[in-house]
Amino acid sequence: MDDKIKPQNFSPTSQKKRVLFVITQSEFGGAQRFLYDFITHLDKARFEPFLAVGITGDGELAKTLSGQLPIYTLVKLTRDISPWQDLAAAWELRKLIKKLRPDVLFLNSSKAGFVGSLAAAWPRAIPRLKVIYRIGGWGFNDPWPQWKKRLIIFLEQFSAKWKNIIIVNNNHDFIQAQQLALNRKKVYFWFIMVWKLTKSIFSPEKKLASNYSRKLLNVPAKFFKLKSL
Repeated sequence: MDDKIKPQNFSPTSQKKRVLFVITQSEFGGAQRFLYDFITHLDKARFEPFLAVGITGDGELAKTLSGQLPIYTLVKLTRDISPWQDLAAAWELRKLIKKLRPDVLFLNSSKAGFVGSLAAAWPRAIPRLKVIYRIGGWGFNDPWPQWKKRLIIFLEQFSAKWKNIIIVNNNHDFIQAQQLALNRKKVYFWFIMVWKLTKSIFSPEKKLASNYSRKLLNVPAKFFKLKSL
């Protein structure tokens, strides 16, 4: 693991809430863009972010965030499904979790979602660690062979119990979550979470104004506060 990339104000004795973000691929795609925007808008006076990335990709995400937070490379975490490799990745991540002792484990992508939640739960659950899983889209909707789609569905169903919150981007993914019998109380729309998080964890100078909300959500429509919140 590479822990050489650290911001100058990094303090291992900080009493801030610690958040460990995990993502499988390091190239600067849609999920990485989301993560970059999310991390750079956190209230650093209250939260101490960390980032762990897999070895797939060109490393552009780590380069872009260099100097802003500690970044670790998970050498066992890859995009392709490989049972022994994935177990090794979970063990590698669990050691990092024990080292950093985060309050929140924020998982991005299907692979990071399973490996990360397994790391938090196996061989026993890590006390007081909240696991948040955010997807850009369910992995089984991608053009994989049928056996791989069925495997991804099984892994999503099996690992749901290890996650405290599951965040989806749209109604189609939300409906599929219900069809998969995932715990309804755990599944949230991202635009609802954006509004809640705007009022709670983003820095005062970077609150999610309407234009930024649309950018983060990647939608052209105007952003309105929901009456029920």
